Amino acid sequence: MQIDKEIFRRTYGAFVRSHLEYAVQAWRPWFKKGYLQMEQVQARATKMVNNLSHRVYEARLAEVDLFPLNYRQQRGDLTQRCQIVRGYECALEFADLFELAGTEHLRAHFFTLHSNLVHTDVRRNAYSQRVVGAWDRLPDEVDF
Repeated sequence: MQIDKEIFRRTYGAFVRSHLEYAVQAWRPWFKKGYLQMEQVQARATKMVNNLSHRVYEARLAEVDLFPLNYRQQRGDLTQRCQIVRGYECALEFADLFELAGTEHLRAHFFTLHSNLVHTDVRRNAYSQRVVGAWDRLPDEVDF
């Protein structure tokens, strides 16, 4: 079955992406097998577009203006973190999830987070731990 790019964008956004990205900040697979299964769904969906089934996965994504699943998940994590900092997310409190680094002698931005020592994979892959590294690597030019 081959479909047009415009129809693909509409149907993919409504049916496929909504399932792949539902509550991704609260839960996401941390084993490679689970992640690859989710990525395969997107790969199979992009093969349905006219004249794209023979191209490699990255080229198909670029052609239909999509990003890889891990990029969208990380972007969603950072967006959620920004909403928590600004107080837009009323169900989550900043102090319950994160701790600022507490020093002004860092080369990074003012909102650098303190990463806690974790011992289990469950805690290591939790949202409050997963977002710390990506958030701290953001440049100073980013408006928080």
